[in-house]
Amino acid sequence: MSALLRLPSARAALALVVSAAACGGGESTKPTPTPTARPPALALSLSSVSFTGEATAAAPAAQQLSITNSGDGSLGTISVGTVSYAGQGGWLTATLGGSSAPTTLTLTPSTAGLAAGSYSATVPLAASGATSGASVGVTMIVTAAPARQLAVITAPNQATSGRTLGEVVVEVRNAAGGRVSGAAVPVTATVASGSGTLTGTTTVTSADGVARFTALTVNGSGNVALSFASPNLTSATTAAIAVTVPTPVGIRFPAAWVAVDSGASVAPGAMAIDATGAAISGATVTYSAAAGAPFAVDASGRVVGSRVGFGTLVARVAGTALADSVRVAVTPPAGPVVALSLAEWSLQNGTSVTVTVRLDMRGTTRRAGSGRITLQWPAAALAYVSHANPTTGASPLVNVASAPDGSLSLTFADAQGYTGVTDLLRVTFRATGAVVGPATIQSLVNELTATDFSSLRATAVGIPYTVQLR
Repeated sequence: MSALLRLPSARAALALVVSAAACGGGESTKPTPTPTARPPALALSLSSVSFTGEATAAAPAAQQLSITNSGDGSLGTISVGTVSYAGQGGWLTATLGGSSAPTTLTLTPSTAGLAAGSYSATVPLAASGATSGASVGVTMIVTAAPARQLAVITAPNQATSGRTLGEVVVEVRNAAGGRVSGAAVPVTATVASGSGTLTGTTTVTSADGVARFTALTVNGSGNVALSFASPNLTSATTAAIAVTVPTPVGIRFPAAWVAVDSGASVAPGAMAIDATGAAISGATVTYSAAAGAPFAVDASGRVVGSRVGFGTLVARVAGTALADSVRVAVTPPAGPVVALSLAEWSLQNGTSVTVTVRLDMRGTTRRAGSGRITLQWPAAALAYVSHANPTTGASPLVNVASAPDGSLSLTFADAQGYTGVTDLLRVTFRATGAVVGPATIQSLVNELTATDFSSLRATAVGIPYTVQLR
């Protein structure tokens, strides 16, 4: 039911209709609906986390996530489950800041024991007041640690001067001291301290982070330390290596004769040797010419030819009583030489010795095409036993008809000619025992012709050799 109220106005009337409810009677208004409550739920600030670290180096910094309740009510007690890994595990620690929301989850990685590669893990979370849990995916990329330094792994503590050292092993390492697998870098050895010198293979490229030195030789004496270096890496040094000089027991010449042109010079090249026959580095050998020799020895130890002929060069090891000698032939310039190579210079009576007859064309550019050589010896002291062609070289015709009298001849020829040193014949003698003392074997050049048919006879020289019979 409505009531019409009339309000007086000078010009107009305003009519308002008021409902019965407004006046305290009639129908009531409809109520506002209540919102539905949401269940408690775990909410993470990040669903995945990644780390990058270097193998054997310090671990990457930890990362922290926020945990909140995205629903209504209480999450109750929050807990971390067992971390699951794809592949190698144990490299991640998950720690809660508290057991109720809001709180934090701290993820701490470790690179210990991990090789270069990619690793992944899943961290599960649960809440006692939530119907479902949550999880965080974690990835860590481990890169290989770069090379930073060298380290000596094995090295000898003693050595012999002039002899190859025992193996020295050097590793390429990272800053933490781990070997860098796959590293291939040049490593160079030098003398760090001591008076010795270093020879041999002094630079080696590492293989899989390891450099092996197997051909180093120290020359000198006393304590020597070796240093090993590589570009951009910290070097490494061995402990002191005690280097000793072996005791000389003899002298060795590089050949059974020395040939030098008249007016020219040559280094004899004799070396002191130890009991094993090895040359002694650093041992000083001095030289002198025997009386009447057609050559002199200059201040540097070189043999200087003065006139064509033969003589004896005496070599001595400084600081010892050791001495030995060798025959020297002073020849016309670039003159060929016929020489003998003897296995030994002192021969016990009743024993045998084999002599190799050799043609040395020396510095000449011409080739020996043919020749005839006579070998003579004292028949009373040395008896001819046999002869044989050399393994390589010439295959001469040999006449031994006069061998009982101490003479044989050999004739050789080759269309291509001979250069350098050529073995012509091997002859075996036996000491008869009838003579004690020196016995000289002489080679005479009867004919020697070059491949261009010019004669080499005038400049050719045969060197006599003396064997001591005892």
